[in-house]
Amino acid sequence: MFVFTDHIVRELFIDLLCIHRTGRFAILRKNLAMKRIVYIILFLSVVASGQAQLVVNVSDTIACAETNIVLTASGMDSYSWSSAVVLDTNAGDSVNTEPIVGTHTITVTGTDTSGPDTLIVSIVINPNPTVVIQSSAVNDNDFVCLGNSATLTAISDTAVLASVMWSPSTALDTDSGVSVVSTPDSTIIYTATVYNDYGCSVSGTKSVKVGTSYPAFSVSADPVTICPGDSSELTATPTTVVSRFTWSPAATLSGSSGSLILAGPTTTTAYTVVGTRDGCSVDTTITLNVLVPPTLTYTQSSGGATIKLDETDIITAVCAECVSYVWKLPNSTLFTTQNEQIISPNTAGANIIKIKGIDSNSCSASVNVTVNVDSSFAGTPFGLNELAKDEVKAIQKGETMVVSAGSTIRQVAIYNLLGEQVMNKAVANKSLEQISIDNLSTGVYVVLVKTDIKETALKLYLN
Repeated sequence: MFVFTDHIVRELFIDLLCIHRTGRFAILRKNLAMKRIVYIILFLSVVASGQAQLVVNVSDTIACAETNIVLTASGMDSYSWSSAVVLDTNAGDSVNTEPIVGTHTITVTGTDTSGPDTLIVSIVINPNPTVVIQSSAVNDNDFVCLGNSATLTAISDTAVLASVMWSPSTALDTDSGVSVVSTPDSTIIYTATVYNDYGCSVSGTKSVKVGTSYPAFSVSADPVTICPGDSSELTATPTTVVSRFTWSPAATLSGSSGSLILAGPTTTTAYTVVGTRDGCSVDTTITLNVLVPPTLTYTQSSGGATIKLDETDIITAVCAECVSYVWKLPNSTLFTTQNEQIISPNTAGANIIKIKGIDSNSCSASVNVTVNVDSSFAGTPFGLNELAKDEVKAIQKGETMVVSAGSTIRQVAIYNLLGEQVMNKAVANKSLEQISIDNLSTGVYVVLVKTDIKETALKLYLN
């Protein structure tokens, strides 16, 4: 018999289903005192007198990853288990869960002579943090020189660590915190244990080794003096074990590490190289001298104004330090000690003349000169028929040029107005020679005719 003391229940007419066994039951109440009929459902857990009760003990309802949770059932004769999480068995009074992160429910059903009974247990598996320990001595294989320090830092995937503990505390500035500083006298292996907000932890180790041997090496430059724009090889040669070399300043170097480096400074620069062995370092300095280049300018007889096809422009290189020059013409390159060239381009438009002046140290400076040429002529074109006995007749491009002279012709050479020889022909005992000019382009040329008596230079207009 069941007694209800609730004051509402006392005022209600209750239809009560007789209960004779353990379980969870619903009671339907009809409220007759109200103007409308209201049904109220109450849920009761009931244990019938004299019946066994299913009980489940859990080792931990909240645990960390990689921790097995053990569930043990009692109070019944046999048990069956089920869950989405993997269990080591589905029968028996005890099971182990696979420690997968998340919230899981496990259902156990116990059975005895009075019938089955079921309980549902909820467990939570929280994640462990991760940890990687970084050392400021990583570039030296975790070595520090005796008397020096290394900073150890615990790096975790957890944004905020609840705590980090370090052990042993020997030679540490503190035994807690994300970063610690170690100044050991000998090699020590440290363990960092990190905890997240769930109270779960993981540990990692890092050793700090102590070096006592200093490196020895020499440094050289080849060459030690350079011109601007050139480079020099800087070499560090070890005489003892050296684990690494570091160079600075790196801005004008081909790299910052290694025993061989290329340096290309624009001004005299002192370079420092640091040799390291087991965390112990030695540095030395070498100076690379950079010479001052020559100062090169130029003048033009034309003053930069446009000239005609049959006019010339005299270009003078002005350089007090220069001992030689390289003249790069549109179709050829001239190496000379002369600082002046007479330019007669046979191509209309902007003709670029490049001048390089070289001093006694082989340092150089360069300038570009533009000779602007108009497509017209300053004077009236003339042919060699104006000459009495020595004449060249040029008709149109593709026809034959006839050279005649009052004496025996030995050689005929043709030059363009840049001074480049475009044809040279030897003549055997003739006073008249026919020469094909098919391979010449339209323009102005100088024809040099050598005879037994004299040499005659004539300007030719080829249409």
